[in-house]
Amino acid sequence: MVFIFILLFGLCVGSFLSVLVSRLDRKSGIISGRSECPKCNERLAWYDLIPVISIILLRFRCRKCKYRIALVYPAIEILTGIVFVAIYVQFIQFGWFLFIINLTIASLLISLIFFDYLYFIIPDKIVVLILALTLFLNILSRKDDLLITFITGLIIAGVFAIMYLVSQGTWIGLGDIKLIFTIGFLLGYPNGFIAIVSSVWLAALVGLGLLIAKKATPKTAIPFGSFISIVSLIILIYQNEIQKIASRYFF
Repeated sequence: MVFIFILLFGLCVGSFLSVLVSRLDRKSGIISGRSECPKCNERLAWYDLIPVISIILLRFRCRKCKYRIALVYPAIEILTGIVFVAIYVQFIQFGWFLFIINLTIASLLISLIFFDYLYFIIPDKIVVLILALTLFLNILSRKDDLLITFITGLIIAGVFAIMYLVSQGTWIGLGDIKLIFTIGFLLGYPNGFIAIVSSVWLAALVGLGLLIAKKATPKTAIPFGSFISIVSLIILIYQNEIQKIASRYFF
């Protein structure tokens, strides 16, 4: 019963995140204002806002103008629901406070996945929120590791900052560097290094696949922030298991 409640709660939060993603792009109010069709601006009724179910019943189209609704929005809802259940399983044993903090960080990472994927932008306000929560979490639960996690973020971000300077911003963006520092600070050593290295490999493999499929060119931009957020989300959830495996190879 608890799992069902957590799943439903995750779907509802995912619905909010989909609004967050769409409204940040349109620079409209996140809290104020009613949800509406991006095409005809028709305000959505409450029965059109039920996570996942409404969009299926509407056959992925606006009720009024029949504008096709992007699959990315129900994907946000479903992913958030699944992630919430996974975090509950992993963190509830450590208390509700740690569970809620990690739930919030995970929600912000999910929003970054889709925001960078859709618009190639990593909003500073989201990164700052993750950084603030990470600092708060480190101070409360890992006081001895605070300096180590900070240095981890600094070293990883420093490497990519050099790449930014050498390429004059063509290889990587400042938003990516800010996110990399935050992830290094969040996951610490060695998980922070694992997250970023894995993100690079994942992005490279996807890029190579797109080139082979002739759906991209060598100049096609890759939303690196999305890959960083995906891998970091997985490591955040399963950090204890990954830490045990990594301890065999890292000091």
